[in-house]
Amino acid sequence: MSELVFYANSSLLEGPVWNEKLHVLMCVSIEQECIYLINPESQLIQSYKTKGQVGFAAFRDNEHIIYASYTGVYCLNTKTCEENFLFHLIKNKDIRYNDGKIDPYGRLLLGTTGYNCVRNGENALYSWDGKQVKTLIKNTTISNGLDWYGEFLFFIDTPTHKVGRYFYDNMGNVTFDRYIIEINKGEPDGMCIDQEDGTIYIAIWGGGRVDAYNQQGIKLCEYSIPVLNVSSVCIANDNLYVTTAKNNANKNSEMFAGGLFVIKNFKNKL
Repeated sequence: MSELVFYANSSLLEGPVWNEKLHVLMCVSIEQECIYLINPESQLIQSYKTKGQVGFAAFRDNEHIIYASYTGVYCLNTKTCEENFLFHLIKNKDIRYNDGKIDPYGRLLLGTTGYNCVRNGENALYSWDGKQVKTLIKNTTISNGLDWYGEFLFFIDTPTHKVGRYFYDNMGNVTFDRYIIEINKGEPDGMCIDQEDGTIYIAIWGGGRVDAYNQQGIKLCEYSIPVLNVSSVCIANDNLYVTTAKNNANKNSEMFAGGLFVIKNFKNKL
């Protein structure tokens, strides 16, 4: 059963990331242009305003956050609040950054999507090694969840309703292997993979749940969330943290839509 952890009336809460050393969970409120650092035990919450809509944030180290906003990619010092501009890939005003993560070798992977619109096949997944940017996957529509396990990168382009598996080498090159999972009810959004056993956890937008699959693409179970739009998920020890979003303006949302939820001892259901 899920429990509400944090609620700040976000319209679209996304991208949960756990930092074990700091014992904090980071997530972003995309449309409110804000990054949150949340300590579940002390209930201390820190917030940082971003330079435009923020697609994701990632820990560069324990004092610095890399985030991608509508105006570019920045490095934020959480102690001084000083920001440094890193780079900007997007020239089309109708496209923004969406999901992103740092790979096992320290590279930043970041995808794009339409900015308040849908741009079919006009987006991509990129990689930045600190010096150069290269395109990994072209012609996406909503570049969304991604994570790694073993020699593979797993990636979601939401409108395909599929999770793609790609060979991923230590130079950051990708080669498509196959689609391992297809979602028939709702749309796959953010995802994470348990590095202990390879279980894939997928947030189902419009489905009110998180689905769990093994590495063979077999569904193991699902976790119900009391919000229709489930946006992303991450693991923190024995807990599964889940971000959610409100519905469109013309449709009523659940009471705590846009909140952060936790499923404690989540592996007991597998």
